[in-house]
Amino acid sequence: MTTGLDADFRRLWFARAMSDAGTALAMGALPLIAVRTLDASTLQVSILAAAAGLIGAVVALPMGPFLEARRRRPVMITADLVRAALFASVPLAALLGILSFWQLVAVSAIGALGGIVFGGASAAHLKNLVPVEHRTEALGKLESTFWLFNTLGPALGGAIVQLLGTTVTLALQSLGMIASALGISRIQRPEPEPPDPGTRHFLAEAGAGFAIAASHPTLRPLLLNATLFAAFVAWIGPLELVLLLRGLDLPAWQFGIALAAPSLGGLLGSWLAPRVSRRLGEHRTMLWSGLLRGLPLLVLPFLPGGVAGLVLYVVATSALLVAAGVFRPVYSAVRMEATEDRYMVRVTTAFTLASRGAAPLFALFAGLLATAIGVREALLVGVVGLILSGLLLPRRRQAAPVEPAPHAEPVR
Repeated sequence: MTTGLDADFRRLWFARAMSDAGTALAMGALPLIAVRTLDASTLQVSILAAAAGLIGAVVALPMGPFLEARRRRPVMITADLVRAALFASVPLAALLGILSFWQLVAVSAIGALGGIVFGGASAAHLKNLVPVEHRTEALGKLESTFWLFNTLGPALGGAIVQLLGTTVTLALQSLGMIASALGISRIQRPEPEPPDPGTRHFLAEAGAGFAIAASHPTLRPLLLNATLFAAFVAWIGPLELVLLLRGLDLPAWQFGIALAAPSLGGLLGSWLAPRVSRRLGEHRTMLWSGLLRGLPLLVLPFLPGGVAGLVLYVVATSALLVAAGVFRPVYSAVRMEATEDRYMVRVTTAFTLASRGAAPLFALFAGLLATAIGVREALLVGVVGLILSGLLLPRRRQAAPVEPAPHAEPVR
């Protein structure tokens, strides 16, 4: 069987895989370095998690117009090289004895900025490389790679920090980013000229995206759900890290397993998504998988210590990610179908800004509440909020895109 995915797509896929691998290593390495090397507090771990989201919220606003006005490949290469230098700075500082918590915060935040730039540019570049009839196949390959490295990366990050130390772990991250840049540089197909950015200010661009979503009966509840789900995931994330490392006192290799193994559930869910969707329909699949995502996490605040706690954690978070793996591609398809092509950049920017803006605030609230009432109690609040966010999903399917509010004019 022939395929429309040529060598240039494979080079982009390789670059995305290397970028995902470096990011996944950081997921396991940076929190572990903060807790075990720098003895970070619960609030500091929340700040470390919040920093990436906060930078994302600031950058998401101008990102669409910024990418539209520039060639994609130089943007991606620059993002890779900046992240490579950032990750290399951590072992260098450790060797010099000057590594600090705030350096980790800076690396996390600016690294997240590079990830947003790279991800946005690579998604836009995919449209130039892959014909429309093969995009679903291409996106499926990118999604499977994302879940694969989210499975292996945190475990490798935790294990390498434990066995070989900070220097080797962060050096591998830097090498991954350099390999990604080399992959992008080998793409042969000429890029089209970027469009004229026009004269509208990026604040007007983002505001129009919110106006379009707010006026649409499907996009509005999707935006509310995406915002609150991301917010409560950010609430839960740093608290469960502290619970695993301190409450359950897991060694580094078990901590890596706890972060990595559940991602197999996401891989399974992404494989099941088209099959479930064909049986139930896209909208019903999105609704039920979205409602079921948070329920397994009700066990987290009550985890026992030792191996039993580790097993329960892996089972619960694996079940969450199976549901999330089913939900993500179907949710994206429903959102895309509800949005006219000419408004995609603005609507996507609005969704990104809302999710990344709420997440760091909720992560900080979680750290403050955990300091006041305890980690397990604050974790329970976050899990309940995560479950309730599923109730915001649209109950009915909108048959076709709806015209936006009159003041949300197209970009010229």
